[in-house]
Amino acid sequence: MLKASGYYLNYCVQQCPPPPPLGGCETGYAYGVNFATCFLTIPGVQSNNWGWSNGPIGAGSYSWPIYAGAGQCNIGNGTYVGTVTVNYVPPTATVTYSTLNGYVLNATHLYVGTQILPKKNNKYTTAPGQFPYKHENLGGVTTDTYIINGLSGNVYVAAHSEVCDDI
Repeated sequence: MLKASGYYLNYCVQQCPPPPPLGGCETGYAYGVNFATCFLTIPGVQSNNWGWSNGPIGAGSYSWPIYAGAGQCNIGNGTYVGTVTVNYVPPTATVTYSTLNGYVLNATHLYVGTQILPKKNNKYTTAPGQFPYKHENLGGVTTDTYIINGLSGNVYVAAHSEVCDDI
């Protein structure tokens, strides 16, 4: 006769509190943790815009939090509102924005390339409207996806969003 050990678990499902409201809409950026470089610390950037360039990354799958209202790249002052996932299999990167319950996207702007940021007039730009890929007037969706082709080698990703309370 075989003796076996076991465990008894007793748990209850609890309602999670709603996410904190943004009070309208805020700028959000993907924060690639170990891959993140704040715009404000990139040599040659002449802007007060905050946000992160993430990379360089090689082929693989990545998932990064989106922080809204994290001025000066201080995530402690921001609100975690969703995730950006990057699936990079050269020559293609698939980038998907997803919000947490309680938040929606009104616009997304994306840069994926071999330099740390896109350039405008031969200077790095941190203006999301000047990023090469954009979906504007989304009208409050919870996900948005880009498929970027023609890539090679290691790349950087700067993923901006306009995130709003889902009212």
